[in-house]
Amino acid sequence: NKPEGYVVDTVNKTISISTVDAMIYLGYIAKDLDDGYTVNILADLDFENMILDKGFDLTRGQKGHTQVHVNGNNHTIKNLYIESNVSEHESSTALFTEAKTVKNLTLDNIHVSMQSLVYEYGERAAILVAHLASNAEGIVDSVTIKNSSVRGGKYTGAFVGYTYGSVINCTLENSVVIGQSQCGAIGGFMATY
Repeated sequence: NKPEGYVVDTVNKTISISTVDAMIYLGYIAKDLDDGYTVNILADLDFENMILDKGFDLTRGQKGHTQVHVNGNNHTIKNLYIESNVSEHESSTALFTEAKTVKNLTLDNIHVSMQSLVYEYGERAAILVAHLASNAEGIVDSVTIKNSSVRGGKYTGAFVGYTYGSVINCTLENSVVIGQSQCGAIGGFMATY
């Protein structure tokens, strides 16, 4: 059963999230996301220092890249730890593993750590989104990250780990980014077409 606070609108291709349980359902169980859907965060979400073994996967395990949008609607997600152990060379760890756009969201006290079982650290780690859409349409807009951290390997950044898109109108406060190579406060690997 879908938890309280999880509402799907198949006509307008939206999923509304207003509880922590609904967010967990979205990331671990839901099969409702197809390309073009928008996830709307409709309330502040306090995870109360919960520890998860992976971020919220909006790709539904698909190979290729997601076309899912996230709109925080000026809400805050806070107090969450993501501690991921990965065994693949190309792995992604962040609050959202992949997204096409993320906007109007604040993250507070979000801590992401990626430990690779093959390499010292894996690839594509970020506090917000590990892999932002691999084209110019990928955008992070009006996101604030504060009191947070990420520890990854290659392609590590606060907002994005890897993208050909843009990060605009964003703020990073009192946060730490640690990576092995191609590491930056905004993004690990950022290129343009």
